[in-house]
Amino acid sequence: MLVLQLFQGIYTFFLNEPAVAGGRLLLIALGFLFVYLSYKKILEPLIMLPMGIGMIAVNGGLMTFEAGTMGNLFINPLAGNVEELMYYLQIDFLQPIYTFTFSNGLIACLVFMGIGAITDIDILLAKPYMSLFLAVCAELGTILTLPIAMAMGLMPNEAAAIALVGGADGPMVLYGSIMLARDLFVPITVVAYVY
Repeated sequence: MLVLQLFQGIYTFFLNEPAVAGGRLLLIALGFLFVYLSYKKILEPLIMLPMGIGMIAVNGGLMTFEAGTMGNLFINPLAGNVEELMYYLQIDFLQPIYTFTFSNGLIACLVFMGIGAITDIDILLAKPYMSLFLAVCAELGTILTLPIAMAMGLMPNEAAAIALVGGADGPMVLYGSIMLARDLFVPITVVAYVY
């Protein structure tokens, strides 16, 4: 057991229930598989590489709090003091990344610039009318979905967040839904990336 204490990240897995530890190890292995398959370009690298890294980081990190209590970012805010959690997050190595990108909305700009930089515009230049027709059809999905969602009894901000899915622009759908209707963010995210 002393050897495992040298590698505290591995050691904390054995302090959990076996089913939880096994599930987290399985998700970490799946994250490494996503990273490998996206590196080999078997899966879409723009989606699977960040997803794999996120799976590894979330399931690999286990924070140990004072008095020997253990928790993570999902469970401790429900059971513990939020101020103490914020203190631990300030000394976490990912905190500067969160502060400089996610907390001020810079990450959305970086995503849009990155997608714009890798966009292949050869088909746009070769067939401009076909590209214009496809763009109009995508926006038509937004225009038609908004009144239908409002007729079904949704609030205007919720209807607008749902209507953004019709625009066929994944990052904009995510950003718009988190700004307009936070309670619908997860279902909208699933729908936006399923199609």
